[in-house]
Amino acid sequence: MVSPNRVGAIPIAATVLYLAAAQAVAQTLPSNAPTKEQLANDNNLFITLAKKALRWEEPAEPVSIVGPIHFVGTKGLGVFLFTTAEGHILMNTGMPSSGPMILDSVRKLGFKPEDIKLMINGHAHADHAGAFAWLKERLGAELAVMKDDVAAMESGDADDFKYGNDLTYPGVKVDRVLRDGETIKMATCC
Repeated sequence: MVSPNRVGAIPIAATVLYLAAAQAVAQTLPSNAPTKEQLANDNNLFITLAKKALRWEEPAEPVSIVGPIHFVGTKGLGVFLFTTAEGHILMNTGMPSSGPMILDSVRKLGFKPEDIKLMINGHAHADHAGAFAWLKERLGAELAVMKDDVAAMESGDADDFKYGNDLTYPGVKVDRVLRDGETIKMATCC
C-alpha cells in the first residue's frame, strides 16, 4: 500500500526530474531525442537516459559542507555523511553501483567507513536507496527508514506502482522504523 504522502509527492518529483532530465538531454542528445510521452511510457528508456544525463553513477569529489555535514554522493545524487563522536550517520546512497564510490568519498574526507553506525533514507527508490544492502553487508550499520518506506526498502522496491520492476535494487532489512517528527540521536541508535 502506498501512503497518501508518497503518492502526492510523486507527480511533483517526477515533473522536476523530467524537467532536469529534459534540459540535460536537450544539451547532449540529437534533435530526435525521445519525447516526454516516450519517456513517461518507457521506464527503461527514462532510467537509462536519466542515469546518463543526470550523472547518477559518476563519482564526485567529496565536500565538507559545514560542521559535521559532508557531501559524499555522486555527481547527480545527494548522499550525506553526518559525523559525531558516537559514530557517523549516512543519509541516502544512490544507485546500486554507488556503494564503493561513497566509501571512497568517506575515506577521502579522512573518516573511517567503519564508523558509520546508522544509515537513513529520504525515500525508497533505487536512486536514493540502491546501495544500502551492499553498505550494510560491509559496515554492519543499522538502517532506519520512515514507516511508509519499510516494505519498499525490504523488497528492493519490487512492484513499484510506477516503475513496476524496472528500477529495483537489492532489498535490505530495516532495523528501525521512523515516524514523522521523531529525532534521531546516535546515543539511542546503537
